[in-house]
Amino acid sequence: MSRAYDSFRALVREAAVLGSVQSTLGWDQETMMPPAAAPLRAEQMAALSAIVHQRWTDPRLGDLLGECEADAALRADPAAAANLREFRRDYDRQRRLPTDLVAQIAKTSSESMEAWKQARQGSDFASFAPWLRNTLDLQRRKAECIGVPAPAPGGKATLYDALLDEYEPGMRASEVEAAFRPLREALAPLIAAVARSGRS
Repeated sequence: MSRAYDSFRALVREAAVLGSVQSTLGWDQETMMPPAAAPLRAEQMAALSAIVHQRWTDPRLGDLLGECEADAALRADPAAAANLREFRRDYDRQRRLPTDLVAQIAKTSSESMEAWKQARQGSDFASFAPWLRNTLDLQRRKAECIGVPAPAPGGKATLYDALLDEYEPGMRASEVEAAFRPLREALAPLIAAVARSGRS
């Protein structure tokens, strides 16, 4: 492999390790963290997400990526070519997001987790509703920054397509709707019949 590819992988590894620290903090919050630690954890998540985002969008990483993409030997190697292709997709996507928005999403997500725990315990959706609205607003802003991808054939483009593409590349909301609509049509009457039967 080339020196550029080695340097590229080293930078990606550093960013991934920092991302794994963020994931560990999130896991701790959901499983073991004392509630009194929640405000500090939200600040930690915001700060760390900003650092991780800056690492993932570092122009040095972009330069190395471009150099690697121009290397015929790397393009001919299936594993390297796949790594570069997938990282290019993620890199370009992350570069569309402002770091302050990434940090705000992380902070709000952390704060919302604690609000949800309390609301769930008290069966109090109304207290959680503002957090849910704020989260949805932030996700809309994220989707607007990323941009709506081309729709599936016969479908229409939606903001949600930009978010869905992060987890299911190439998938569109219209395709998900087409897959789940028949299930809803079949299951809704069944669920209603079970509820009317009085049997659990």
